[in-house]
Amino acid sequence: MTAQGLAAENNENRIIWLDVMKGIGILSVVWGHAGHPYSFLMFFFHMPLFFFISGYLYRPVGKVVPLQYLVRRLKQLLVPYVFYIILITAFLAVLSALKGQSVDINWTALILGGSKLEGAYGTFWFVTCLFFVQIFFDFVIRKIRSRWLVVLMIAACFVFAFWESRFHQDFFVPWNMDVALFGIVFYALGFLFKQKKWLVNAQLNKIILLFSAVFLILFLYAYFQDYLRFGLDFKHRQYYFFGTNILVPMAAVLLISGLSRMLNNWTFSRKLFSSLGQSSMAIMFLHLFVNLVIGGFITINPWRFLIIGILFPWLWFEFASRIPGLRFLALGINPKRPAIGIGTGTSGRSDIGI
Repeated sequence: MTAQGLAAENNENRIIWLDVMKGIGILSVVWGHAGHPYSFLMFFFHMPLFFFISGYLYRPVGKVVPLQYLVRRLKQLLVPYVFYIILITAFLAVLSALKGQSVDINWTALILGGSKLEGAYGTFWFVTCLFFVQIFFDFVIRKIRSRWLVVLMIAACFVFAFWESRFHQDFFVPWNMDVALFGIVFYALGFLFKQKKWLVNAQLNKIILLFSAVFLILFLYAYFQDYLRFGLDFKHRQYYFFGTNILVPMAAVLLISGLSRMLNNWTFSRKLFSSLGQSSMAIMFLHLFVNLVIGGFITINPWRFLIIGILFPWLWFEFASRIPGLRFLALGINPKRPAIGIGTGTSGRSDIGI
């Protein structure tokens, strides 16, 4: 990273290359649901990527008491979560009524969330899971002085999550709170990389990228030759297998971080991917919904799914970001923030990672 880039990372503005990274991440989320024969590969890293970015953006704020932090996260994550559930449910109910069909709403799934949410709500689990990860990690960092004890606690979370995945995969916990025990590992790694400045040390970063690339090439070769098995599905608590379930996604995340910094050097790619990154929350919530609705009128193939799933939520983001009330309800952004700068990287939710 250049000296200019490092200076930008140390001030109060958004870290633009992280927006670029989120842009790549949200593309991988949409493509992962597109139904292409190789879409499943996106599941190997896309959720760890967002947890990692969120952890990288975490800042222990001494003057902010835990209750203030909790309220801030409620506003930034759960207000949009509830807003989109109401919006989508109301739209689908009206659409069914217009078609003369009975309105079938699974209220149990909407209330309990997590892995019970399917169809248009299929990705909502991540938002509640991220909320619990952030609150738990903030509590741990505030209350435990010894960093070694923090490491041991995060390791214990990983072991418990892996144990659940192996022996109690079908055990349901509302809002995927238990998945937070696995997600917090990548959140903590993001925080660690930020604290140690491993991604802004040019020489060290080259070594990290080289080892990540070599590891991924060897892994993919072994995987497609059926020398080993691997699977990662956070929503349904499938973390296969011990060790590789951290090494594989982290290698991909670190390579994408390098790609993001490279794309950040070119004006067109920086604007394109950072714009997608800043609208990632809207895309996360809406890409399945808009494809479901438009799929009632045209045939959806993987490429159409990608275009529709990105374009319409992005247009909605650009619209909502200019209206104070919608900025808060749909995007979790403080309505008192000025509209100027939204979409340019100078305003908005710079500290939640989505």
